[in-house]
Amino acid sequence: MSLTTCKKQYPSKYTAKAIASRLAIYFGNWSDAISSAKEDIDYGKYTIASSDTFVGNFKKDSSPNSIFELANSYVYNQGGNSLGFIFKGSV
Repeated sequence: MSLTTCKKQYPSKYTAKAIASRLAIYFGNWSDAISSAKEDIDYGKYTIASSDTFVGNFKKDSSPNSIFELANSYVYNQGGNSLGFIFKGSV
């Protein structure tokens, strides 16, 4: 799958729910964490990677345990276009 066709490059409702669940965990709001995570689980599109496949999933585009992915290629890692420059302000 090419970087231009990967649908996980764009956040979805379920990406937002996963982030909301993670934030609720950080703040100790367990009921919100559970309800947000349950929506992702009940959606049925994503799975939890087994220990046997966990590392290998990082080599695949759009693995079933990935809810959101950043597109990354040689173009995105050059000088002022790099992800590090964009998020930190310098290379």
